[in-house]
Amino acid sequence: MRASGQPLPNARVTIFTPGLARFLETRSGASGSFAFAGVSPGTYRFGVAARGYEYVESDLSVGVGGVTRDVPLDPESH
Repeated sequence: MRASGQPLPNARVTIFTPGLARFLETRSGASGSFAFAGVSPGTYRFGVAARGYEYVESDLSVGVGGVTRDVPLDPESH
């Protein structure tokens, strides 16, 4: 989502393990939502990128019940 709270469609969303042994990618839909299926519980890195916005990356812990995450993206500053 945009930092203003508006949805950001077509953002590139990734989750990956250190060393990239596992790397998954998807795109956000028109409503800004996204989902990954079949992700095993564990610790991952989580990244979101969109044209014209700063890249955001953080740690992500996935449990048995899954995870819900809103990610505000700021416009690029250069």
